[in-house]
Amino acid sequence: MRWGLAILLFATVFAPWFATAAEQQPAPSAAEIADAQRRVRDAFKEELSQRATPEARLAAAYKLLKDGLATEGDGAVQFVMLGEAADLAAQAGDADLALRANCETAARFKGQSAPAMWVETLRAVGKVPVARGAAGEKKAEALGRLCLVLAEAAAAQDDVASADELLKMAARLAAKSPPLAAAAAEANKTLREFKAELQKSKAALARLTAAPGDAASNGTLGRFYCLWKGQWRDGLLMLSKGTDPLLKDLAARDLKSPEGEAARALADAYWLLSEKHAGTARANLRGRSARWYAAALPTLKGLEKVTAEKRMVSAASAGPALAVSEAVSLGDASYRRYDLPVSWHLAKGICEQLRGRLVCIKSAEAQATVEKLLNHQNIWIGASDEAAEGQWKWVDESPLSYDRWRRGRPDNADRKEHWAILAGADDDEHWEDVPYEPSRYGFICEWPRGADDK
Repeated sequence: MRWGLAILLFATVFAPWFATAAEQQPAPSAAEIADAQRRVRDAFKEELSQRATPEARLAAAYKLLKDGLATEGDGAVQFVMLGEAADLAAQAGDADLALRANCETAARFKGQSAPAMWVETLRAVGKVPVARGAAGEKKAEALGRLCLVLAEAAAAQDDVASADELLKMAARLAAKSPPLAAAAAEANKTLREFKAELQKSKAALARLTAAPGDAASNGTLGRFYCLWKGQWRDGLLMLSKGTDPLLKDLAARDLKSPEGEAARALADAYWLLSEKHAGTARANLRGRSARWYAAALPTLKGLEKVTAEKRMVSAASAGPALAVSEAVSLGDASYRRYDLPVSWHLAKGICEQLRGRLVCIKSAEAQATVEKLLNHQNIWIGASDEAAEGQWKWVDESPLSYDRWRRGRPDNADRKEHWAILAGADDDEHWEDVPYEPSRYGFICEWPRGADDK
């Protein structure tokens, strides 16, 4: 089972898309944090004094997170409240809430690494006693699967140190799960290879600073961006200046944005080259091949069209982790289902850290594509009316111009149902509104294609 740094495959076919939950602000200074801690602890004296039990710590974490997200005009106080919420949730053993607070902090403050915070959070969660027997083993496996996906996100941000720590955690948690242990071992192998390529790319970048026209350095860095990172927009021009004749030719043809027969020929060439590679490089080359098959598809007929479609599906299905399904691609986006039972907010945060978004279904065609990933399961989609009752919006703030609500929904039962799922468990694939607690579902991340995809 290939880990392959899943996000690299998607960046191959679709230009990186990433939006934070709010406009980022500078992180507060140490002095500002100390002053804010004093004020927060004074304002929440009652909640913070009653944290002798996990339940009390969890209640305080929810309160601090909710109020922290609503805080405006005082970045230091918001920073501290989100941090306190993460710490309390971790001490209560609630990884979901703690990791969500980490994601919110990274989204709102510059220079705050979500992967680094995840490592500290999960270390704290690991110190909380868990039930013995089957229940404890199940929880450990779920946490290990989560570590794999978080490591994927860390590697996508070149945070090798955090990815390494998260994979070590996954390996420790896999003691009773051979499939998880195997996935963690393979992911670790890929990460070591990625780290070596990253070091080569840094050396090449240093040489290019002094000699921008150096062909070998251009080729090394372009190869890293395209074949390892999947960042074709960044790497193609450098590949075209490199020393590998085949990659130079492919990059030059790619930069011309071919159509029709030329696009199909380029897709065939990328596919043929992928056969000579393995792992991440093969996945990224096949992803790029699929990008040009998609461009050529309207002009293809017969066996050529069948071959192109089969290869597009095969490329989208090449992917990484135990916690992930196969992927499918539509004309303007690519999707993958993550089989992790998490809250809506953590699903949203993970997708954003993977440089994507929680899926936004804006057409019947997109609905049909996403349905292929359900596997008889309910999954989160990126719609919510949490901000204003009855005003459902996608995570990109656009209103719902298309919907597939079940009859009578949304109904906001008990005035608590503000988040949407696609109900695949009932085989009719309608949407339903559900409450925050105790709802925990898998989710689908989406990578829309950028308008300037290269």
